[in-house]
Amino acid sequence: TLTRTEAMIMLASAARLPLPSDAEAAQILTGYSDAANVPAWARRAVAASVKAGLLAQFPNANSIMPNNQASRGEVAAMV
Repeated sequence: TLTRTEAMIMLASAARLPLPSDAEAAQILTGYSDAANVPAWARRAVAASVKAGLLAQFPNANSIMPNNQASRGEVAAMV
């Protein structure tokens, strides 16, 4: 199984997205109700994915759901 955080990290890496600074990552993630649940070690890659529009925001546009299991459909939408 794969979490949404892990999927976003892999996609950010595969796309060679530039990682934001810690401060910029915090700013990018501020609008999400569960941003505090993103593990510290993953925040920059998750923020890069969000900034690039890779985040599949289903069913709630204001949450990342970082610890939820990523479905095939969600990963396909991120790609």
